[in-house]
Amino acid sequence: MGGARRDLAARSAGDCRAVDLGNQLAVVAATRARHRIGLGNALYIFPTQSVSRLSTRLTEAIDMKTLIKLEEVGLVLLSFYLFLALDYAWWWFPLLFFLPDISLIGFLFNKKAGAITYNFIHHKALSVALYLLGSLTQIPALQLVGLVMFGHSSFDRVLGFELQRTETSTT
Repeated sequence: MGGARRDLAARSAGDCRAVDLGNQLAVVAATRARHRIGLGNALYIFPTQSVSRLSTRLTEAIDMKTLIKLEEVGLVLLSFYLFLALDYAWWWFPLLFFLPDISLIGFLFNKKAGAITYNFIHHKALSVALYLLGSLTQIPALQLVGLVMFGHSSFDRVLGFELQRTETSTT
C-alpha cells in the first residue's frame, strides 16, 4: 500500500489507508461540465444558465393556481393517510367526507349567516385543533371529525371553493 497517490488525498487511518474520492469526483464532474474548479461556493456542479432555463420552464409550465391546487390534493391525501392510522373502517372516511357541507344550510337564512357557518366549518385551523385535541385527549372521534373536516376543506379548495366574504356590499 505504499504506492498510494498523494493527489487522491490518501490519509492513514490506523493501519489502513482511506481515500477521499468525494472531492475528486466533484472536480471531475466540474471539469467535464466545463466549470471553473474551486473550493466551497466557487465549485459549480450545474451550469447556472441551465438552472435558470429549467426554473423558467417550470414556472411557465405550472402556474400558481395549479401549484396551490396540487398542494391541496396532497393535504386531502394526508388527511386520508392519517385517518388510516385511526381504528375505523376505511369506508367511514368517504361516507363522512361531504358531511361538512351541511354548513351550507346557513345560506337558507341569508348570505351573511351562510358565509359565517361555511367559514366556521371549513376553516382548517378548527379542523387541526379538533384533530390535535383528539390526539391529546385520546378521543378518536375528535380525531376523525378533525381529519374529515380538514380533508373536505382541502378538497373544496381544489374545486375552487374558498372561504366566503361575510360583509355585505353597499353598492
